[in-house]
Amino acid sequence: MRLPWKIVRRLPDHHYVPRIYGRSAGKMRDIRHDERFMRAADPVVKGEPRRSLLYYDRLHTLYQAFENACRLSDVGPHMAEIGVFRGGGSAFLASLAVAFERPGATLVSLDTFEGHAGADLPTGREAVHVPGTFGDRTSYDDVRDYLSAYPFVNVVQGRVQDRTEAIGRNDYGLVHLDVDLYQPMRFGLDWFIQRMASGGTIVVDDHGFTTCPGVAQAVDEALSVATRPVAKFALLTGQCVLVVV
Repeated sequence: MRLPWKIVRRLPDHHYVPRIYGRSAGKMRDIRHDERFMRAADPVVKGEPRRSLLYYDRLHTLYQAFENACRLSDVGPHMAEIGVFRGGGSAFLASLAVAFERPGATLVSLDTFEGHAGADLPTGREAVHVPGTFGDRTSYDDVRDYLSAYPFVNVVQGRVQDRTEAIGRNDYGLVHLDVDLYQPMRFGLDWFIQRMASGGTIVVDDHGFTTCPGVAQAVDEALSVATRPVAKFALLTGQCVLVVV
């Protein structure tokens, strides 16, 4: 079987680079040379047990979003991560707040910690996802203890639709939505678009992944009814970046 792309370069510890990236892919700046980024990213990627399914590429998007959130105000940034898994993404953001010396930063880390909720899968399946997916690999107590080094992180258990009291502020500089499914993604987008600081960033994970078709659908629908201007950037990392004006 002939594949629709060709491998143009292989690097140690890196994925293949398909031709879609263009002939200049080999000249791209190596993000591993950013020491502050790597100090935050390495423990997440290389830790045992591994705390996140995000690799350096997607973590770097969050890193840039954090930098931009810091530019919005001298206070904060105020952040939320919906879909925490084992806490690696939250630990990454929290460690950046320490590294950037942002004592006013806050982070809400919300997850069911029991896998996908059956209520979010009314037909019983969404692509590869079924009730309980990821639930055997995480727990509230484990993640709470893991993130306890950061007193400004509030670990919350439950569906995002049911725990709005924990995410009710109106000045978020950065939100990371990593929920895989249509229903919690659509709710999260509708909720947070109205509650972002001007210029705040929502990073949507899995937007470009065929395993999560409901994510792109939720983004399209949420933006079609949003009452605030939102700039959208779909990235080759599979993420989608939304900047709320």
